[in-house]
Amino acid sequence: MGYKSLIRSGISYSNRILKENEIQQRQQIRMNERLQKKINNTNEKLGKIYLALDDEYAKGKIDKKLYEEFTSRKQDITVDLLALGKAPFVSLAKRYITGKISRNEYMDILKSIIPNDYFEEKEKIFHDLEKAKNNLKLFHDNCNITVENECQKCGKKKSIFSVLKIRDSLILCSKCIYNLETLKKYKGFNGNYFNVEPVKLELNENENKNKINISFNLDLL
Repeated sequence: MGYKSLIRSGISYSNRILKENEIQQRQQIRMNERLQKKINNTNEKLGKIYLALDDEYAKGKIDKKLYEEFTSRKQDITVDLLALGKAPFVSLAKRYITGKISRNEYMDILKSIIPNDYFEEKEKIFHDLEKAKNNLKLFHDNCNITVENECQKCGKKKSIFSVLKIRDSLILCSKCIYNLETLKKYKGFNGNYFNVEPVKLELNENENKNKINISFNLDLL
């Protein structure tokens, strides 16, 4: 192959790559637009459910006290449930938010509309998180009162080959520090309905420090 042929071949290859990239970009844009449209439609339906309560109050069918009480029910009516339950859930949610049925009745009917594995997945997430937090607390609770030159967890004495360091206000050997750091790592969760980002838990039970990011699988919208 001659020099000019190599140049033409290189240009042709570059143009093909650019064209393929442009096609992929357009496909991604269309996918994002369709997803955003679904999100907007779902949020619009959710808004109409919430408005059902406002209409009841505006028409004088419920007083201010009941309106404020039923407003707290919004936390039980979420996008993920609407996406999975569709029309039957919309009807159920309107009855619930306007006080036609109790919370217990709402939850019982909800379980007949929403797939069982949805609740199993959500329960597993919170179970795993609670277990991780309890294991971390147990580690801390099982540490002894400070003894000079000893690991508060295993009692290993400080020496040339065993250095003690402070971690989370505890004096620990390297092995116990490793175990502590391992307990603090929540690896996250990827399921059919929910995704949970990995997070580093803290002994100090501060909401901001132990904030967990749980997202619903938008592909299900």
